[in-house]
Amino acid sequence: EVTYNGFEIYSRLDSAPFTGGPWNFFGEAVYTYVDSEIEKGIDDDLNDVSGNRVPEAIKHFANLTLGVEYKKLWDASVTWTHRGAYYTDALNTGFSVDAEDGEVDSVWLLSARANLHLTDQLTLWAAGQNLTDEFYVVDRNDGAKPGVGRTLWAGFTLKFD
Repeated sequence: EVTYNGFEIYSRLDSAPFTGGPWNFFGEAVYTYVDSEIEKGIDDDLNDVSGNRVPEAIKHFANLTLGVEYKKLWDASVTWTHRGAYYTDALNTGFSVDAEDGEVDSVWLLSARANLHLTDQLTLWAAGQNLTDEFYVVDRNDGAKPGVGRTLWAGFTLKFD
């Protein structure tokens, strides 16, 4: 038996409604909090895990974005993402280099994106993820699995009517 209690809050502030000009500076913030608890239970080795956090359940998650856009011609933004620590096992064991179970550390990641709207149908875009090339672990089942390193990509979107 497990319980999940939490909330999520989102906010966005745009400058354009206040200034009335072609420029819009904006900020967004999203925060998710989840308190998860195993109320009653045992693991595969018959250990009592009551009162522990639910495996794979992140307690704190946040996105903070700052951006700018000019008319409907182009926009660009940067986002800092926080993924909180979580456990991979019901025993909530601590970190060990050679263990498959344990705690996965929290991490802050930086990403960015930009769009150039050439027409109503054609948009060019570029984006980057983990721009600081932070090493982080995303999972510990079957050994520690690293997260995505610095990744850059670009492309276009073509809409057909």
